[in-house]
Amino acid sequence: MSIIQSCLLPVFSPPLHSTPSIWLDEPYTPREPLKGSHTCDIAVLGGGIVGVTAAYFLMRKKIGKIALLEANTIASGATGNNAGMLSVDRACDYGRWCDTPERRNIAKTTLQISERTQRLIRDIITEHDIRCDYKISGCAWVPTDDAGEQAASHSLTAMQEDGFSVLPLTQDTLKALYPHARDLYPGYYFPNHGELHSARYVRGLAEVVEREGETIWEQSPVHAFHPHNNGMRLQTAQGTIDCGEVVLACNAYLSKLLPSVASIMRTYRGQIIGMIAPQESLMRMPLCSETAGKRPIYYGRSLPNGKIIFGGGRGEDQKTEEAHAFDKEAMEPVQAAITSYLHTYFPKIAALPVTHRWSGTMAEPKDSMPLIGPSGCFPHTTIIAGMCGNGMGAWGTASAEMGANFVASDRCKAPHPLFDPKRFGL
Repeated sequence: MSIIQSCLLPVFSPPLHSTPSIWLDEPYTPREPLKGSHTCDIAVLGGGIVGVTAAYFLMRKKIGKIALLEANTIASGATGNNAGMLSVDRACDYGRWCDTPERRNIAKTTLQISERTQRLIRDIITEHDIRCDYKISGCAWVPTDDAGEQAASHSLTAMQEDGFSVLPLTQDTLKALYPHARDLYPGYYFPNHGELHSARYVRGLAEVVEREGETIWEQSPVHAFHPHNNGMRLQTAQGTIDCGEVVLACNAYLSKLLPSVASIMRTYRGQIIGMIAPQESLMRMPLCSETAGKRPIYYGRSLPNGKIIFGGGRGEDQKTEEAHAFDKEAMEPVQAAITSYLHTYFPKIAALPVTHRWSGTMAEPKDSMPLIGPSGCFPHTTIIAGMCGNGMGAWGTASAEMGANFVASDRCKAPHPLFDPKRFGL
C-alpha cells in the first residue's frame, strides 16, 4: 500500500476494553426463540422500552392476542445501555426553541410528552411493583460558563412561563448537591424527575405482559416481513408468524428492516463509563451539563450499588460515532472526552477506578422528532421509532402509548402530526 493510499484511509482510535453495561452485567436467562408457524392479532418487533411498553398498552386494551419478538434479549439494545435517567427532552435548549411562536409550541409539546412519560413510568412501577431501584431524585441542568448560564436563565424563565415544574439552581444548592465539583454555574433542576435500573424495569414489565397471557420470543431477529392473507407475515431463521397488524418498535434497527429509513434517520452511539464510588456522597442528584454553551452534553448519576456513571461527549467525534453506530466497543476519543470533562469539573470522580465502559445505539430522524404512526409503504404496519437518544426518559413510554392507541382505534386515532412517518414518505 502506498503512503498516499494509507493517508486516505479513515483513522479510528482502537477500541478500549469494553464491558456489558452495569444494567446488563447480571444473570439473565433469555426466553426461547420463535420456532415453527404461529399466528397472533398484533406482532410487536423490538424488546426495548418502546416495544415492551407498546405490548403492555396493547395488552391492556384487550383487543386480541399479542406477540413480541426481540432479536437479542429483552432490554439488550439502547434500553440496557443508557444511564437510567428519566430526563426530559428539549430541557437543555428550551430557550433556543422560543425564537418563534411555532417553535416554542413544538418545544412545549415535546416537554409535555416527556412529563407524561415520567408519570406513566411511575404509575406502571407502582401498580405492578416492579423492582428496579426507581426513585424520584430530580435532575439538574448545569452550565459551565457565562454563556451557558445566560442560556439556562432564558430556558428556565420560558419553561416556568409555560407551566413546567422547574426550579432555579443556585450556587449554594450546587455546592450541596455536588460538594466536590468545581467551576459549575447556576442552572435549573426538575424536582420530579426519576432514575431507575433500566434493564430491570423493562424486563419486569415484560414479565407483566407475559403473566397476562401474551407471548414473548427472544433471540428471534426478523429478517423479512410482507403482506399475507389480509395481514402481515414475519419471518425469522426458525419460523414465521402471521398477524393482522405489526408494530415496528426496533428504533435504530428499523433501518435494517426498512433500508429507506437510513436516508431520513441518523444512527449513532452514546458511550458511558462506570466507576466505583467511595462511601462519601459525590453526587446527590443526577445532572446534565454542556460545555462552552454548546454540545457535547455530559450526564451522570450515582447508583444504589455504590457506583457512579458518566456519559456523553459524542460531539467530540460525531463522525466516528455514526460510522460505528452498531458497534459495541467503547472507543476514543469520546471516552477521553468524558474523562476530560470529569477531570475539569469533577476531579475527585475522575480519580475513581473504572469498572465498566459501554456504548448504546440511538436513532434520530432529521427533524429530531420520533416516528409514530402508520407506514405509508406497508399495509397493517405501525412505526414507533427514532427516539432521538432519549427513549427511556422522554419519548419511549408516551410514544408507545400513542402508537398503541392508534392501533387499538382501528388506525383512526392518529398521533400528533409532528410524528407522522409519512412526513418522510415512510
